[in-house]
Amino acid sequence: MLKKLKIRLILNNMLILGIVFALLFSAFSLLVYIREEIKITNALKENIVNATNNFAGIDHISNTDDKIYDVSLTLWVTSQGQIINSTQTELDVKEFQDAINYALKWESDRGNYLDLNLSFLRQSTPNGIIISFLSREHINERLRENLSQGALAGLIFMLVFGFISIRLASIALAPVEKAWEQQKQFIADASHDLKTPLTVILANNNIISSHTDETVGSQMKWIESTNEEAKRMSDLINKMLELAKSEATKEELKLGEINLSEVVENSILQFEVVAFEKNVSIESGIQPNIIVRTNAPTFSKVLEILFDNAIKYSDPYGKISITLYQSSKKVYFTINNRGEYIKPEELPHVFERFYRTNKERKVGGHGLGLSLAKKKCDMIGCKLSVESNEEDGTTFTITLKARKQK
Repeated sequence: MLKKLKIRLILNNMLILGIVFALLFSAFSLLVYIREEIKITNALKENIVNATNNFAGIDHISNTDDKIYDVSLTLWVTSQGQIINSTQTELDVKEFQDAINYALKWESDRGNYLDLNLSFLRQSTPNGIIISFLSREHINERLRENLSQGALAGLIFMLVFGFISIRLASIALAPVEKAWEQQKQFIADASHDLKTPLTVILANNNIISSHTDETVGSQMKWIESTNEEAKRMSDLINKMLELAKSEATKEELKLGEINLSEVVENSILQFEVVAFEKNVSIESGIQPNIIVRTNAPTFSKVLEILFDNAIKYSDPYGKISITLYQSSKKVYFTINNRGEYIKPEELPHVFERFYRTNKERKVGGHGLGLSLAKKKCDMIGCKLSVESNEEDGTTFTITLKARKQK
């Protein structure tokens, strides 16, 4: 599908460029044609003026430069087309008799006799009619020259632009291809993550249904297993829905001034029990009364994701370090855990949708939590970043603007 989209994009670009080039070339050719027609008309007028002043009693007069026009002939004729005098003695003017008759019958003084590829200008005088003829061959040569040069330039330009279009299409579709691959990977991962608990639930139900004479108490391990798997499914579905909702919404969240120190401390209290159950301790250094402008529920949701992530990936009997402090015009929140660190090649992808690091695959993450946290941080105008190495562990940092001092 993406390959077809790429080809269509390139062809559309080439078609649009071809139309634009054709229009520009046509306009240029039209200007050249009009300029040459004006040039012929001016030359014909000059010949008429010269003939009017010099025909009387003169056998031969100078005419327009023959180097420009292959044929340059001015005639003095009667109204019936009989030749009285001409500017050329070497030409057989009888060959022009049809042209003379055509010029005499033409509805306007200026016209073209295309059978001999001539332009003419007619002017009546008391003693007869003066008709000047000029060859149009130079116009045809100029247009043929423009056509050949334009075709060559157009071919070269289209080839160059075709190459550029291929490169631009590849660059433009790179995010789409990346998102497409991520989505395919997510579908595979989500299908696996949904299939596993469904398999367990069905197996548990089959076991329970095959022991109808057993008490509920004796079947509790199967019931509890079913509940755990149902919770996993519910967690995955809820995260998928929340991420989809976050990406679909276009309205800006309402921001207000909050005491961020209190928000962080409340989050620590909520997760202390969870950390204790997993033998993980929480150590904090919270600067008091830090006021920022943000959306409290959204920021709390980000903290919930980061706390849950830190506890989940901490070593047994490990420690989570939390800091909140203000420095200059910025406020920094950090949360660090010393579990398995994120490899350098995986760090750039941590916040990508549906991406799961190796340790997340081992623990069983869905690859949506951090992407959701990043999206929510973007919505409320703060920055979420991550650093990880073997010595210091993994540290997530949220950067906010400090409240302006009044």
